[in-house]
Amino acid sequence: MERQPRLWTGSFLNVCASNFLVFLVFYLLFVTMPIYTMESIGVAEGEAGLIITVFLLAAILIRPLSGQWVESFGRKPVVVIALSIFLGSSFLYLWFDSFSTLLIIRFIQGIGFGMGTTALGAIAADVIPDQRKGEGLGYFAMSMNFAMVIGPFLGLTLIQNAGFTVMFYVCVALAVLALLTGLVIRVDALAAPAKKSLVPSMHNLLEKPVIPIALTGAVMALAYAGGFIFCFRLCKPARPCPGG
Repeated sequence: MERQPRLWTGSFLNVCASNFLVFLVFYLLFVTMPIYTMESIGVAEGEAGLIITVFLLAAILIRPLSGQWVESFGRKPVVVIALSIFLGSSFLYLWFDSFSTLLIIRFIQGIGFGMGTTALGAIAADVIPDQRKGEGLGYFAMSMNFAMVIGPFLGLTLIQNAGFTVMFYVCVALAVLALLTGLVIRVDALAAPAKKSLVPSMHNLLEKPVIPIALTGAVMALAYAGGFIFCFRLCKPARPCPGG
């Protein structure tokens, strides 16, 4: 019987850990930032929703460019820059508390998130052996799923028992760990493209065979977002949902 190539290498563990930590901060803030803006800044519920919208908008807008940068300049440089942006913006929550400034910080952090998760996904696909690609990508996706479970519970627990300032310090610590694990990922050098470009060409911007898969994912994401909105409607400021 032919022995399967090793899956759980140091690089694979590190890329899963970094992805988990980035998503942990994302889900932690996803449920707590609207509460923070309503309770500490005093904005209305409709405005509080913008704190999530601008983050996701930035992440969506940067992803096509991130894919181009990953191919043009390499996986590791994009990861390091993205996670540095993610960490830097996490620090800014401790210094600014006006709503307009927070929207800018959220947009910047969304850029780091979109770039980082795109590059980490590309690295995961590279470090997983071809013979175990499906299995490896399944485990990589689990790193996000674990963050989805832990993040909201951790965030709501922190604001209830320790306060928002401690929550932001925890986010900074998690972002530092995400950057450190990203720095130690070992990525084999790939052939550089003949022409490096910051902006993708139009024919590379949209792959038609991917459209059905993307639409399926979009429908699933709509149902998933509806669940989060339902939970948020149940959550009142400083009073977390039962069970996180």
